Amino acid sequence: MWEWLSANWWAIWLIAAAGLALAESLTLDFTLLMLAAGALAAAGVAVFLPGLILVQVVVAVVVSFTLLFVLRPNLLRRVRNAPGYRSSLQRMVGSTGR
Repeated sequence: MWEWLSANWWAIWLIAAAGLALAESLTLDFTLLMLAAGALAAAGVAVFLPGLILVQVVVAVVVSFTLLFVLRPNLLRRVRNAPGYRSSLQRMVGSTGR
């Protein structure tokens, strides 16, 4: 099995993307989703350039950082400005503590 995985890096990238996307469903902060998109981009590169692992890693890092610093702030701003959004601090105001 290890031989197959070492010859098919696209599968490793897809597993990483799926794991990151699943973990994102627990955090809901868009950070792991951006990393999952980078891993998915690397999987696409791995399909066409299977032997160039360094290129795959560079694509994953560039896509992840671009999405983290360009798309994520815009998404967070839209979510936080949506009608009905309440932060954790706003939810605590007026509630009873135990």
